[in-house]
Amino acid sequence: MSTARFKLVIKCTSLIAVVCLVLAGCGDGGDTGPGAGQGGTLAVGSLDTPLNLDPATGRAGTEYSYLKAIYDTLISYDPATLLPEPGLAESYEFRGPDQLEFVMKLRQGVKFQDGTTLDAAAVKTSLEYYKGAGVRKDLDPVTAITVEDPSTVVLTLKSAYSTLPALLADRAGMIISPAAIQKFGDTIADNPVGAGAYGVKSWTKKVSLEFAANPDYWRGKPGYDTLDVRFFEDEGAMISALTSGQVQYAYPVSAEQLPVVEAMPNLNVTTQQTLAFRFLRLNQDKPPLDDKRVRQALNLAIDRQALGKTALGDLDVVEATVPVPPNYYAYGTGTYGYPHDPARAEELLAEAGHAGGLSIQVCPSSSTPENLKEIQILSEQVARVGITLDVTQVPGQGCIDQFYKGDWSLMLTGHTGRVDPWFTYSEAWSGGGANNMNGGRPISPVIDERLTEILSISDAEQQKAKYTEINEAFLEEAPMVGLYFSPTITVKDAGVDGQVIDLQGKVILAGLKPAAAKAP
Repeated sequence: MSTARFKLVIKCTSLIAVVCLVLAGCGDGGDTGPGAGQGGTLAVGSLDTPLNLDPATGRAGTEYSYLKAIYDTLISYDPATLLPEPGLAESYEFRGPDQLEFVMKLRQGVKFQDGTTLDAAAVKTSLEYYKGAGVRKDLDPVTAITVEDPSTVVLTLKSAYSTLPALLADRAGMIISPAAIQKFGDTIADNPVGAGAYGVKSWTKKVSLEFAANPDYWRGKPGYDTLDVRFFEDEGAMISALTSGQVQYAYPVSAEQLPVVEAMPNLNVTTQQTLAFRFLRLNQDKPPLDDKRVRQALNLAIDRQALGKTALGDLDVVEATVPVPPNYYAYGTGTYGYPHDPARAEELLAEAGHAGGLSIQVCPSSSTPENLKEIQILSEQVARVGITLDVTQVPGQGCIDQFYKGDWSLMLTGHTGRVDPWFTYSEAWSGGGANNMNGGRPISPVIDERLTEILSISDAEQQKAKYTEINEAFLEEAPMVGLYFSPTITVKDAGVDGQVIDLQGKVILAGLKPAAAKAP
């Protein structure tokens, strides 16, 4: 793939003073043995609370940082560009005259956290488990998974699939221990076992998740013996824990907290633009959102700049009317956007038979103060054109689960992007996509046709024209109400180093390590 990708913008603030680095609760490391990592415990505070740690069945983007710590992937990627690189597969290639075989040569000697061997048979079992779970359809083009020898796996394809390496750098490529699949069965989501840098030592849902370093990790010793992740519902409480030394790393932090944390001595603040965006996901199979005019009216009723400023403060607001930002290659060569035009929104609603107004059900994917504030502002904006948002809060992951069962018309949520944009579009907005909310029907035949054509094109620059047509059709059909692209903001103690935030906006916990001591 070409290296033409969305440019990262990173802002780091280091404030000088001396405070004591407090390392909390050094546990015994479970069965990892002493010194499995490079030493000590890192206490992490997070608002991202996982409920499912099975890469095959989980749906929430907030799970991803933890999944990446537990599971290594067949294909890796450059965090800055998302371009594929060797991972558990030390080499890979498409084979045959039609390029319908994908051959992976695996690294030898890799162990799962339960001590069992990661070989070709294990990869076959994990891929078949992922495919059989049926939550995602991105392995459907794979018709056979063959073990050629203990270190060689061959995937046979029914059609061209240029984005397969990127897929195997994502959830599908997170290889699960077959022994754990057999042992835990339907409870594997609560008992994850992979070959990543850290294994799960203990997990109290919604409270804490303790990781122990994997002593057999093929990339070398992880940065810490233990990661102690503590979950917060209240961001203020998380920031207090950070400033008091109870945690040494915190994410995600809202822009509202930037003046607070930037004023704190010895804290480093990182603000990074990513592919992540906020949006209202629509159920087009549920009236009145089956009418394109209503969907367009919703888009025209939103003042994205005003909404974004309430969330991002002094940071730039990049509007998200299509699922990728303007300087990312999949944006194509067009200019897309919905102006804030309440008058036109009212006209469209009248044409659709809703001159007297209408009510639409919505649930926020989580009940954080930030989400609730955002839904309140959205409600006020659309009320001006006669749309009432009927808001219901659902505990835990209930909103997400119920939305995909068809219970809700709208869901306020975020999307963290995928390793390849093809999956962002195809998963939710193609006919038959796993998260298609149009009764499985195509949103637009143009979108499906161009997505199919992209699968025969491996170079990103050559894909631009196809994505231009996709985005034009996307804007016309209005299958979502995009809001704005959301940066990832993290705060760490000066004693923490090795931070990596990928282009998707996901924190790579496995990269964190103690900062080297400075010479006197």
